[in-house]
Amino acid sequence: FKGLPKEYDLVINQPPATTKSTVISIMFPAWCWTRMANCRIITASYAHSLAMDLARKSRDVIKCELYGKLFPNIAIREDQDTKVYFANTAKGDRFSVGVNGSVLGMHGHFLIVDDPLDPNQAMSEADLKNADNWMRDTLPSRKVNKQVAVTILVMQRLHEEDPAGVMVKESKKLGASPVKHICLPAEL
Repeated sequence: FKGLPKEYDLVINQPPATTKSTVISIMFPAWCWTRMANCRIITASYAHSLAMDLARKSRDVIKCELYGKLFPNIAIREDQDTKVYFANTAKGDRFSVGVNGSVLGMHGHFLIVDDPLDPNQAMSEADLKNADNWMRDTLPSRKVNKQVAVTILVMQRLHEEDPAGVMVKESKKLGASPVKHICLPAEL
C-alpha cells in the first residue's frame, strides 16, 4: 500500500471448504480498497465462471449497506459495474479471468489466483503445464510494478508439479522473487 518493494509473494495451501476463497478472493480485495482506494486487482480461478462468481460476491460486499457506512468514500462506478470487471470512483478496479484467459491491457497491484487448477485436471500433464505456464509467463507481466505488486496464490495441493509446488520451487532459485509459503494441512 505504501509503494515500497514487496518482501515476498504469497502461496497459501489449505484444504477445500475451509473459507480460503471467502477470505482471499472475496473479502481481501474489498479490504484493499479501504486501505488504497485506487488499488487495481486481477483475480483468476481455473474456470472463468468461478472467477466471476467470486468477483460478484466481493462486489456484493462492497455494495452492502454496512460497507458503505464504514467506507463512504468507496463506491462502485455506475459505468463500470460488471462481474468480470468493475471499478470504483477512486480509480481502483477488479478484473477477473479464468486461468489461460486473456489479461491483455489489465494491470494490478495485487494478482490473486484462487484454485488455478480444477482437481479433475491435476493428473493431466498438459493441464498442469498450461496452468503453470500461465502463472509463470502471462500473469507476472500484468503487474503495475514488478518490484511492488504482489502475487497471492491460494489453493489445495493437488500434485507435486501444481502451480503452488512450482511457485515455491522457483522461488528457491538464485535471483527469483521470494515466496512465503503457508501450508494448513487437512487433518481428520
